[in-house]
Amino acid sequence: MKPMHSEWRDRLDHWLRMLRDDFYPRLQGKEVPGSRLSSIDRSVESHLVALAAERSRLNGGEPIEMY
Repeated sequence: MKPMHSEWRDRLDHWLRMLRDDFYPRLQGKEVPGSRLSSIDRSVESHLVALAAERSRLNGGEPIEMY
């Protein structure tokens, strides 16, 4: 098996730290001061922006109206 590219290794390490430090404690009902987790509203908004950007790219840079 080929070794993982360092960029992917770094991303995986980041996600594992997020799970350990922010997500799992919340599942146990613990407060997490300085948490890096975003609200569901912020997460949905950022995904909608990314999807609109991709639609614009596929349509030659056409502006996409956001509601």
